Amino acid sequence: MIYILTALMGALVKITDEIEDKLGGKGNLKYLFAIAYGIIGAYLVAYSPFTTIMLGIFLGVFLAGKIDTTAHRVAAVIILLGAILLGVPQVDMLYLFIFTVLAVGDEVEWNFNRYRPFVKIGAIVISFVTWTWGYMLFIVLFDGAYLLTERLMKIITRG
Repeated sequence: MIYILTALMGALVKITDEIEDKLGGKGNLKYLFAIAYGIIGAYLVAYSPFTTIMLGIFLGVFLAGKIDTTAHRVAAVIILLGAILLGVPQVDMLYLFIFTVLAVGDEVEWNFNRYRPFVKIGAIVISFVTWTWGYMLFIVLFDGAYLLTERLMKIITRG
C-alpha cells in the first residue's frame, strides 16, 4: 500500500503542477489534487520508510522558495499538520541534511537541471553505501509516476 501511495502522490503532484503551470492555475480542481497529495504525504511521512528523503526534499523545495502557488502551499500545510498530529518516526539527520541540500540544488535553475538529477543521484549513492534501498525505491516510485503523468498529460492536452 505504501508503494502505491508513493506513486499516486508523485502523479498528483504533477497534475497539480500542470494545472498551475500549463493552465494558469484556473479553477479549483487543483485544490482537490493538492489536498489529496497533502494527505498522502502526511501519511507517508508518518508511516513509511521514506520519511527522511521525503522531509529532505520537502525542506529543500521550501528553502528554494519553490512552494510558490496556493495549491502547493495547501498541500505543504497538510503535510506539516500531519507530521505534527501523526508524529514523525526517527529521521537520520545526516541524510536529511544531504537530501535537503541536494533538493535545493535540484530547484536551482541550471541548464541541465530539467531532470533534477541531484536527489536522484544522492538516493542511488546513499542506497548503495547503506545497502538500504528505500531511498532509491522512493525515487523510482515517486519520480516514475511524476514523469509518466507528465507524458500522459502531454498526450491528453494535445488531443
